[in-house]
Amino acid sequence: MNRVMVCLALGVLAACSSGADTAPTTEPASFIADRDAICQAASADIEAINDEKVDPEGAPTAEQVAGLREVMARIELVQQELDGLTAPAYLEVFVREDAARRAERITLVGELIEAIEQGDADAVEATDVALTENNLVSEGAEDFFGLSHCA
Repeated sequence: MNRVMVCLALGVLAACSSGADTAPTTEPASFIADRDAICQAASADIEAINDEKVDPEGAPTAEQVAGLREVMARIELVQQELDGLTAPAYLEVFVREDAARRAERITLVGELIEAIEQGDADAVEATDVALTENNLVSEGAEDFFGLSHCA
């Protein structure tokens, strides 16, 4: 297979276009493996927090809020971990947009906490919908690139 076809198949034409036989500065497989490991660990942590504190039927409000604060902290930590990775050129836009969606998710979790504390059922529902939409967009983008879903 010629060099251009290999570059197109990998989605890294920009990194291959120099004509020289140099590799891109970031190996896509390495970035994906590192990102997936971070995301899988974070998702497992958040699922455990949700199962234990946020989602149980009849869970006290204080316990739900404490669980949501843990979720928010875990999402912030996952972003810090992801910021330490260097994405291949073809994923740079995805990484920026993914970080923006994650920042929005942190804000929405904060709004959800506030709505729960105020006992505002309408705001809780609206924030839940916004969080679901945010997650669906993120998961769609991750699926497009074959990446694990991330917090």
